[in-house]
Amino acid sequence: MKATLILLTFVVSFICTSWNSPVSSSAASGEKTKITKTVPVPDFAFFRLHKHGRNGAGFAWGLGNSNGVSGFVVQRTYEDPFDPYSEWANVSSVPCNGNGQHRYTDTPLTPGFISYRIVAVDNGGVPLCVSGIETIRIVQH
Repeated sequence: MKATLILLTFVVSFICTSWNSPVSSSAASGEKTKITKTVPVPDFAFFRLHKHGRNGAGFAWGLGNSNGVSGFVVQRTYEDPFDPYSEWANVSSVPCNGNGQHRYTDTPLTPGFISYRIVAVDNGGVPLCVSGIETIRIVQH
């Protein structure tokens, strides 16, 4: 009874694995070949932030791969950027240009510690990837 149950489990597992695998048949050889399609995911090559004047922030970023990216959303928070409950405000939208390097200046700013991140989006506004977080300190102006 135990051996029959193990054999039945093996057969069912084999059948399910075979049915769920994407395959194509080759008419000439009768062999089955898996079809795979890999699409590179967009990723940030760099993201730099610096003070711009007395009460502004200037930043630049670039993508290693801009596959499907139509623009960017610049976000900032005055709260702890690593707290999952922090509020991130959308500051601006920046269109994706063809050269791979982008710039933006955020001014005027309220004094304090301010964290920024960049979200790469597609034509529908769906986020594709998010940059790392950069933080600056703006003092009284």
